[in-house]
Amino acid sequence: MRSLLSLVMLTPLLQGCLWQTQPGDSCDYSGREEDQLAAVQVALQRWQMPPAVGLALLEPKGPPWVRPRPLDWDEYRMQSENWSASAAELADSVDFIGWFGQRGKQRLRLDWQQVSDHYLAIRLGHGGYFRRIKGQHPQLEQQAEQAALRAEQWQARLQRCPPTVAGERWWQVW
Repeated sequence: MRSLLSLVMLTPLLQGCLWQTQPGDSCDYSGREEDQLAAVQVALQRWQMPPAVGLALLEPKGPPWVRPRPLDWDEYRMQSENWSASAAELADSVDFIGWFGQRGKQRLRLDWQQVSDHYLAIRLGHGGYFRRIKGQHPQLEQQAEQAALRAEQWQARLQRCPPTVAGERWWQVW
């Protein structure tokens, strides 16, 4: 009876340990993640980009945080008048993702939930994305699918563990 009682008492603890199989499963955000969340908060307000999408489109091993075509990066710098923008800077990269994503929504009729398509558009440019043939860029397509999976994981985590500013939620679930 005593071992049964011990097992019943330990079960919730074990479930908690088993649930957190990946570092991103915790509700404790790392310093790096807090910086990313702060950057996507600004992009949410400026570009209406869902936080999970912005987080997913960042390069996981950044910096550089984003890898667009140089021509697209230069166009962003000119239009934003942020001449010193750098893909190694988190805030610049997230702002670029929001800016480029809004243009993708207009030019390519992409919805924010089409994360893998946004990833491909960033990497290939809008024209390259439009002209692409499925299977032509298998490595990029695999990376795009990984970005879509990251978006799902971030969305689940943000729902389970909403970040707050001054005790208030700052984002809405998309």
